[in-house]
Amino acid sequence: MKAKHIPIFSAYMGFLLAILVLKEELPLWFQGICLIFFITILNHLQWRIYPSNLFLNFLAIALILLSFSLPHTDIFMLFLYVLFILILIKFLSPLKPRDLWQVYTLNLFLFSAATFSNFNLSFGFILILFFWITLIGICFLTAQQVTEPAILQRPLFYFASCLSVTAVLVAVLFFAFLPRSPYTFFLGFGLSHKAKTGFTEDIDLNGIQEIRTDNSVAFRAIMSGPLKSPPYWRGMVYDTYQNGRWRIKLKPQKIKPSCPESNIYHQTIFLEPYAGKTLFALNYPFAINITAPRTFSVPSLPNLTFVLNRPIFQRIEYQASSCPIFPVAHLSAQEKLLYLQMPPNLKGPLDKLLQHLVDKKDPPPVIVKKLVNFLQKPPFESRFQIPKIEGEPVLMFLFKTHKGWCEHFASALTLLLRSAGIPARFVGGYYGGTWNTTGNYYLVRQKDAHAWV
Repeated sequence: MKAKHIPIFSAYMGFLLAILVLKEELPLWFQGICLIFFITILNHLQWRIYPSNLFLNFLAIALILLSFSLPHTDIFMLFLYVLFILILIKFLSPLKPRDLWQVYTLNLFLFSAATFSNFNLSFGFILILFFWITLIGICFLTAQQVTEPAILQRPLFYFASCLSVTAVLVAVLFFAFLPRSPYTFFLGFGLSHKAKTGFTEDIDLNGIQEIRTDNSVAFRAIMSGPLKSPPYWRGMVYDTYQNGRWRIKLKPQKIKPSCPESNIYHQTIFLEPYAGKTLFALNYPFAINITAPRTFSVPSLPNLTFVLNRPIFQRIEYQASSCPIFPVAHLSAQEKLLYLQMPPNLKGPLDKLLQHLVDKKDPPPVIVKKLVNFLQKPPFESRFQIPKIEGEPVLMFLFKTHKGWCEHFASALTLLLRSAGIPARFVGGYYGGTWNTTGNYYLVRQKDAHAWV
């Protein structure tokens, strides 16, 4: 590669890395359009055929106005669309030094936006790679204005690499020694054994020894009237258990379920911001439509869950419709296989326990009733504080401690049912809530978070 082409290549590679870290936020079709624009790099390197500036200006204005009609839940997504549009327009124009500086800056804005929803270690490595590639481009771009960069190609490369390493080391020093909130630091490194009640998309039975009550509001659900029994508010459905953690392996195929019953529960839900993407509705939801701050429908997944593309950082309003019975008549072959999944290290102990609890001739409803009764009686006890244990959490709960919160009971029941040959899934959401007679709504707090089977 010629030295004069390195700044252009760096701009495109920085844009590619931005797409990579924001892939969870962007629709698949939008990612495809962005990737197609990589063909324009050939135009900059060989053909050099560009539209007029007047055409590009009108195109940018039209696309930005069009972005207001694209599905997004808040101004954050609109901000992302505008940034991507500006970069794509730049790729259609001649990339002069001033334009390359603008692309580098816009790429930096994209990575800044990505920090709001990326908290894993892999994002840190991609961010370091982005800075390294961008600094190389900046060094060669600056050299082009004062000398022939080909003469200094290797020294420039070394200088940019050393500058990147220095920046990372300085950032590590700032991270290590500057004061910051202990909440994120200690939880991030697993040094805390306490958590708060509340819904989480990451179900992990390891490490946490104490749950503290959190009275903050999760959402409000306006309905025509109170229900006869405390409601279950369905959130996320998990299918795979391994080493104390629940995961989702079911492929996210979009479906359009319908309710066979005439008695449909309609709700208007005001969901408070939190660090997840899951929407909640009365069991069993089959349709959700976002109404504020933007209007669009959310497709249902096979397990009747509704998930947005990015975490919910501001209050949203949506209409939900729920069916009193499960609206999907049969499980698919993939679902049945996943809902019978058992870790090998649990199969033996649970099979032995089942021999004392149920009879092989018992029908599934009888087995379910016997297992529920088993977990509801002593020595099992619901507690928000448990002793520190080593080993498999479900086995420790069933055979040793007999104490835990809803995640322990739901995990044990799910795996016992699977061991008995009955497909079962772990559901996370909320249970109950306080009915407000004046406003005709359920007030659901984080302390109402619950897990069931």
